[in-house]
Amino acid sequence: MNNTYSIYDLKVIFYLCTALFLNFIRAEQGINTPYYDNCGNFDNIPDNDCKQDCFGIWGGDSILDECGVCGGKGPQLNKDCNGECIVEIDCFGICGGNALIDDCGKCDEDPTNDCKKSYFDKCGNFDDDPTNDCVKDCAGIWGGLTKIDDCGICGGENSSCGDCAGVANGKAYYDKCDICDDNTDNDCVIDCTGICG
Repeated sequence: MNNTYSIYDLKVIFYLCTALFLNFIRAEQGINTPYYDNCGNFDNIPDNDCKQDCFGIWGGDSILDECGVCGGKGPQLNKDCNGECIVEIDCFGICGGNALIDDCGKCDEDPTNDCKKSYFDKCGNFDDDPTNDCVKDCAGIWGGLTKIDDCGICGGENSSCGDCAGVANGKAYYDKCDICDDNTDNDCVIDCTGICG
């Protein structure tokens, strides 16, 4: 087998051998002299010596993720480190999916095509449209037609607050000639014989 080494390999071997030798001398003599660390950096500051990453590579940058995997990317979206889903599973069985089952039992993510169950409203009308459901009138009758008049009376005809012209809260009145209006300028008067007009 032909063992050949590149220039880079020889440099690494040189740095490591030199580092080991100088570290030995430094430890034996107790002298704070510059030395090569395991990454080939030469100084006398031990605090900046390169360290092994989680793969055992000197000066490497790989770290353990939150699941304890060296160089990992952490758990998958919506799952824990054991691969278990930690959010709601949709009707397709997708962890964190948005699909829902509509009233017809169809599973999809499109709410615009959801069918709705028809039902009877309070008046007996059968459909799936809540906008046309009958309501109570002012007398409490479902689908009734009785309304509150302008005087606030249910089923009234504006008579309780109407003027002589039938206008709710109007100002018309009968003058001396029994003319109904709200114009005071045309009111008739009594003449000298006692006759109105």
